[in-house]
Amino acid sequence: MSFAAYLDQKVPQLLARDNLPGAAIALIEDASPTLIRTWGQADKLNKKEIDRCTLFNVASISKAVTSWGVIKLVEQGKLALDSPVEAYLRKWRLPASPYDHDQITTRRLLSHTAGLNTEGVKGVAATSPHFSTTAVLEGRLPALDKLQQQYCRQWDIDPARDRDPASVKFPPGEAFHYSNIGFTLLQLLIEDISGRNFADFMQAEILDPLGMGTASFMPPDPANPSVATAYGSEGVALSNYRHVALAAAGLYCTIDNLARFACAELAGGEEVISRQGMAALFERQCYAESLEGMDFDAALGHFRLDIGDNCFVHHTGGVPGWRSVYGVIPQTGHGFCALINSDGGNQFWIELVQAWAGTI
Repeated sequence: MSFAAYLDQKVPQLLARDNLPGAAIALIEDASPTLIRTWGQADKLNKKEIDRCTLFNVASISKAVTSWGVIKLVEQGKLALDSPVEAYLRKWRLPASPYDHDQITTRRLLSHTAGLNTEGVKGVAATSPHFSTTAVLEGRLPALDKLQQQYCRQWDIDPARDRDPASVKFPPGEAFHYSNIGFTLLQLLIEDISGRNFADFMQAEILDPLGMGTASFMPPDPANPSVATAYGSEGVALSNYRHVALAAAGLYCTIDNLARFACAELAGGEEVISRQGMAALFERQCYAESLEGMDFDAALGHFRLDIGDNCFVHHTGGVPGWRSVYGVIPQTGHGFCALINSDGGNQFWIELVQAWAGTI
């Protein structure tokens, strides 16, 4: 049985088993999509099916895309990865800490080793007013609603800490501490250096040149019929929260967009960034964590799992109502992408990635 046939048989079974509304999956070989499929519903109430135009919040996969924006500035000669990040900031400074802030570099922010606090930033209601990047860094966001608090407790996150202001909590360079707020500081860095808001910069410099024109870091209009409805793990529709920490979790895209991004990474940057820049993003920086007996390392805006002579470079995403994963194997040109409009989708994508890896 081909893997495409396996997906056609297995995906509906897994969606039913895990009470998931739907999913979209892309497979890549030789740095080109060989299969893009969609299953299930973008909106259960209105019985709207997921298709290749359906927009999903990719959550933390946003960090991998953001890393391209950072490298773009490096290659334009406007930023050095190993210089103190505060040398480039114009509108805001980190609060005082016992640590040497000159050790907080762009490289360390990209690899989650800059020592910043690890709290979330789970988004605000779609009807909330505009909040600046500095408002996120200063913790000036509305309190979590009941569903967000419930999500935090489910995933062992302290709801009281989700809106904490940015702070230097650990010695910079000492160890890996996954930090959404660190990527929010990168968002401010891009804004200060480029003189543009983050979403506009990323659209013009990265998304549009890659042919991802329907993808955007701009929060979508809640009435946009292309945006899937987000669902909790119990199958209840959630508010489509708007992420102000765009670099950490704000990107919306289709499965075609995500496949396009994965193919561009396999192709070495497709002249949007150089092959050397692309290689730098994939380079191991430090040990990150161990899961299910596997050791994962942090790269720049990416994670990597070394398997023999090959390396699976990837990122996952998870916020209330959404789960996502993409990964590429540069040595073979293979890739896998999946988008799910439910936060109950972890076991779904893990099982499929493991099955896919067994076919390569």
